[in-house]
Amino acid sequence: MNAHGGCPRYVGMRTKNQVVRLCSAARGRQALALGISAFAALLLIGSVQGQETGAAGPPCDASATRSVGPSTVYAGDTVTMTTAIQAYCGDAKPRGIDVMFVVDRSITVHEDGLLDSIQTGLTNFVLAMDFESSTAGLITYARQDQIATNLTHDQSRVLNAIRSIRLSEENDVRGVDGAFRKAVGKLDNDGDPANQKVVFITVAGVDQSQALVNMPTVTNSARNAGVKVIFLLFPQARYRHLVEAASDCTSNCPTYQLGSKVATKWAWPVDERNYAETTSMLATRLLRARAIDRIVHEEYLHSGAVLVPGSVSPPATQVGQRLLWDLAGVPARGLTLTYRARMIYPNETYPVADSAVLEVVDDLGENHPIAVDNPDIEVLDPALRPTPVPSATATPEATPTAAATDTPTATPTETSTTVVVHLPIAYR
Repeated sequence: MNAHGGCPRYVGMRTKNQVVRLCSAARGRQALALGISAFAALLLIGSVQGQETGAAGPPCDASATRSVGPSTVYAGDTVTMTTAIQAYCGDAKPRGIDVMFVVDRSITVHEDGLLDSIQTGLTNFVLAMDFESSTAGLITYARQDQIATNLTHDQSRVLNAIRSIRLSEENDVRGVDGAFRKAVGKLDNDGDPANQKVVFITVAGVDQSQALVNMPTVTNSARNAGVKVIFLLFPQARYRHLVEAASDCTSNCPTYQLGSKVATKWAWPVDERNYAETTSMLATRLLRARAIDRIVHEEYLHSGAVLVPGSVSPPATQVGQRLLWDLAGVPARGLTLTYRARMIYPNETYPVADSAVLEVVDDLGENHPIAVDNPDIEVLDPALRPTPVPSATATPEATPTAAATDTPTATPTETSTTVVVHLPIAYR
């Protein structure tokens, strides 16, 4: 673990957002195996997993429409693809969460004098919550786990449960895996479906029995289902397998490295001095109004669509058969992505892109996909293009001859007048 002055080193690294490839089975996902090691006071990690998707919809009511025109062309003609994105964050409400605190109450907490800092930190977190939209619960564990309170909107009940944590005079055998499973069950049964689900785990001591080495496997399904798994690890509990069990993070989380691989995780090293400070920071991040961090839009062009050079706007991160925009936020006026493509297969009907995937990444690094249309284009044979009809030609009128008269008359002054006649032109 990286540390600076006893606190985590925050590294602003972003993992690439994973996007669903709809166009080809060959574009499969590649999974990196998670290694597990036993006793080590501090090991550095390099595992990259899929990011969890939050239960709620995109932040700021983000929406998008994708259209193409014209819908019928001749082979060799171009079409314009437009994706318009809208979002409004002005009236964003504080984030609602359902959080289960899972707290170590083993003999280590007593021997190292950690209980006061744990109770102070959790109390500050609960006091920062809006219990009209959020809920909290508490499970403590040593060898066995115990439900101090189920998820509730009653702030006083949660605060009383925190104050009532009692140490257990047991050996350093921790049933945190069972406590975690129980916490996830409570979130699933009692929480608000629209709220972010969080399991907030505090581990104080040595993994004496190696009972925790399976935690990455235990937490995997919950993470994939959208539960954010956060670990706070006191000095004797900083194990690789516990950090691997935490949710992936895109920025402003501790970063762990093994060789050339880097993983940024929701796993914080803490001690009795900075536990309360860390929980307050996490409360600010988890409870503030949801905001948009990035917009990621990816398209894989059809083999029958050729990108027109210089037509991509705004400039894309990657240009070619794969188009990728990775942009910061959405301006108040909205965001419009456009490009032009030449359709080359005659007598076929096909889309400009085999796949189009749009994701909103919120300020916690969670991806929120937005469905967009992918309309087909009818491409006609250019040999069937109608022949233009020639324009009509006017027949000039004869100029009348002046009649002769016996009586001379004064010659009128000649006036020259030019008349411009606009004749209709036949169009296809």
